[in-house]
Amino acid sequence: LEHYELEQVLIVMNIARLKEDMGQYEESSEVLRGIVRRFPSYVDPLLGLARICLRKHDKNQAAQWLEVAMEVDKTRPEPWLMLADTYSGQKEFIRAQDKYEHVLKSINTGDAHAQLGMGFIYLNALQTCTLPDKEEKYSKLALDYYQKVLQNDQSNIYAAHGLGCYMAFKGHYDEARRCLARVSQATF
Repeated sequence: LEHYELEQVLIVMNIARLKEDMGQYEESSEVLRGIVRRFPSYVDPLLGLARICLRKHDKNQAAQWLEVAMEVDKTRPEPWLMLADTYSGQKEFIRAQDKYEHVLKSINTGDAHAQLGMGFIYLNALQTCTLPDKEEKYSKLALDYYQKVLQNDQSNIYAAHGLGCYMAFKGHYDEARRCLARVSQATF
């Protein structure tokens, strides 16, 4: 995109985002589709279209937009993470794990969002596990992912919350209380 065109597209993108935030999904979608037609290699409007579909609870259409975004730019983590979050929300943890792992292996080994997603998946698996050897594995992995995020950013409330939930599940209530108190203090 040339500089002048880029400025225009950014302004139009902001208008589309404003319409989306105001709940004017059809108008926003129209604007975003126009940008995609004119600039098919621009990922942001594809992400916007996916986000609108998710807001409208159309997960299949959202997944299609995200797949297009992944094809357009294989190095952007956002479409992978949005799709992983969608799968995770649907309790399709194997599919979610695949997307999070792709980000961690191929795009950014230290991506906090992907690490938190993996921590959540293993914490969820830990809560439903009945096999002792698997329980130990899931426990270690959940803890490791939350700790990695906190090592890089001690103020990450999502990691502190995950760690607090992990500690409570393991019966370490004082540690859980401390972790969750950090979250509570940071959000008020």
